[in-house]
Amino acid sequence: MDIKFCRPGGGDFIIVESIHTSDIFRVSELTQVYRQVIGFCNFEEFKFDGEPLSGIPSQIQYIKNFVSGGRRITTHPTGQNGLYYVYRGVRNSGRPIANLNIEGKVAGILSKSYDLGVPMSPFIFGTDPVPEVQLSMRNDIHFIMPGNQPPPTAFAIYNKDTGLLHEVTNLAERRRLISGLSAVGSRF
Repeated sequence: MDIKFCRPGGGDFIIVESIHTSDIFRVSELTQVYRQVIGFCNFEEFKFDGEPLSGIPSQIQYIKNFVSGGRRITTHPTGQNGLYYVYRGVRNSGRPIANLNIEGKVAGILSKSYDLGVPMSPFIFGTDPVPEVQLSMRNDIHFIMPGNQPPPTAFAIYNKDTGLLHEVTNLAERRRLISGLSAVGSRF
């Protein structure tokens, strides 16, 4: 068995968001934004006393490593890169009355969309490393439905170090970009 350690690399993330809406009794509207944040990693292999291991270190090897002051188990780069899920979750928002045709302060309160936050759920994985970058809250991001099939989805690459957000709308370009990025590393 070939087990490799994945060391996160760089400050680049792929962000994928899809929007799901539902009407409640044709009056109110509930919107859920499913969010995935994918990071880049550099694979490393475990070595014990300089020899590659075929899996993770055994308990005996961990004990020997502890007794020697932590110098016997090491990891070394393999030169391969990959992708891994950093975060998967959902954010909810609701609008009390979706289609209100009157004007005024009360109408503004009732027709405004309110953020309901992230629910407590066993289906949420990880911690969002870039919660301040929401694709669904931007006017310059396009949500598309590949093959005219819902849900509307947006795809972007974000560099945390520079603050640069690069949207990818073409489906073929998305596939090509993911393959290329996982092969060469995290810089776009």
